[in-house]
Amino acid sequence: MSTTAWQESLVRVDVLGCVPVENCAVELTPVAKYGSGTPGKTAEFACVWYRAAPNNGFIRMQRTCANPICERKEKVLQCFFLHKHKVCEGASYFCSPACFRVAFFPHIARARKIVADGETQSDQQNPLADMFEKYDSASDTVLTKWIRVGTTLSYKTTRQDVGSVLRAVVYPVNEHGALGMPAEVITEPVQLMPPPPPPRKMIMFNHVDPSNHGNFRVLTYNILADIYATNQVYPYCESWALQWPFRRERLMREISSYKADVIALQEVQADVFENTLQGHMESQGYTGLYKMKARSTMGQEGKMDGCAFFFRHSRFALVQHNEVDFDSIARSTFSDKEQLNRLIKGNVAHIFVMEVLVNGQRTDEHVIFCNTHLFWDPECTEVKIWQASVILNELERLSNGQSVPIVLCGDLNSLPTSAVLELITRGSVRPDHKDMKKDATGVLAQISKLSHSLPLQSSYAATVGEAPYTNYTGHFVGTLDYIFFSTDCLRVNGVLEILSEDTVTQHHALPSVAWSSDHMALAADLQLMSFH
Repeated sequence: MSTTAWQESLVRVDVLGCVPVENCAVELTPVAKYGSGTPGKTAEFACVWYRAAPNNGFIRMQRTCANPICERKEKVLQCFFLHKHKVCEGASYFCSPACFRVAFFPHIARARKIVADGETQSDQQNPLADMFEKYDSASDTVLTKWIRVGTTLSYKTTRQDVGSVLRAVVYPVNEHGALGMPAEVITEPVQLMPPPPPPRKMIMFNHVDPSNHGNFRVLTYNILADIYATNQVYPYCESWALQWPFRRERLMREISSYKADVIALQEVQADVFENTLQGHMESQGYTGLYKMKARSTMGQEGKMDGCAFFFRHSRFALVQHNEVDFDSIARSTFSDKEQLNRLIKGNVAHIFVMEVLVNGQRTDEHVIFCNTHLFWDPECTEVKIWQASVILNELERLSNGQSVPIVLCGDLNSLPTSAVLELITRGSVRPDHKDMKKDATGVLAQISKLSHSLPLQSSYAATVGEAPYTNYTGHFVGTLDYIFFSTDCLRVNGVLEILSEDTVTQHHALPSVAWSSDHMALAADLQLMSFH
């Protein structure tokens, strides 16, 4: 292989976390251009991270191989081109022929640029075109203002990084291990991690016997998908606090702190579930399942959000999992094009029949859980009524006329006074309800059954009163999230306190540097009445 034929170079390096925060990852996504000029993602990249030295000063360190991704110190051979022109000779040594071959193309390209710019300049006047470090050719030391701190595309910051900018230099690597032309990025100074918010407490109503295996905690939380967390939508929030690396650390810590047995999450991106949540939750003893929305990803693979459900596998065993795809159900139920256009929104739900475990043993006691995220638009109330009716019909079918514990939770995008809430908690909707009058395409008239017999009640409304808000932003304040339970089989022993308005508005609204979603998590301690 001719090394000079290796002409791939980086077009750009996208940075996730360009304003880094202490103990959060800064992640790079390099995009390369091939010799033909065609952009595309390359399978392999070499990366080196640096931190600016304190006070932007120079430090001294032992010289290393001129291959930027090699840590060895040996001087086995020297680049004749740099030696001949007496330019940056301190950067001309390699530890082995292999390192020389791998780094040859970017090395010689930079060297030729230096010579073309001025052959007689000294090392200090003309460093190796910002390749990595400044070399002092008269000694065995390197002069640099950058401290090497990492060698992967993702770098997790530390307390030592706070106040310093970070620099990453990324090389494409071909199948022979040779390096292409590099690109580099420099971040903003690393922010100090703000202190965690005060813990939210459970408000308890009944004594909970820890030996009663019928007790379990349910959590529901819309975590705000990264694709929606923008400064255009939340201009009052610090931009670095909207970055996913920061929010990921805070959300993972918050979710774990609630110690729930069952966790229902909404607005979970597919890539977040696969790359972050699933592994993190499995390490804590949970099993997770995911259902992505049915909408097109618009070319952003993994960026569509959906619903994630986790259960502690020491407490429950999965018996049945039903996915509810509202779009598919609409297509099989409605034929009118206007109605279909109105109903097809991509929303989903999933339903789980779980068996309670006691000391790892099955008990033949079952609980049905449902996690959903209904359509958001307040002008489409008939869509949400129809979606709720689909879920309730499926729950009723699964209960098969029996008294079965049911927990329905999620972001319903519906206020406590809405027809959706009336349908869930009363079993039907009054014909004169204002939401029933918003039906431009006649969807509600086509629903064959807009009622159910399930005795469902909101866990908050049944105890402390419905939450005054679960979504608190600069443009909307209201209750949209709920945990419903079947009153004939379950009782509520406690609920998670709601953040006070003073606490929320300390940082204007949600999300903020303290709370990383525009919604609040809800939790309820429930008890199976069949367990004594």
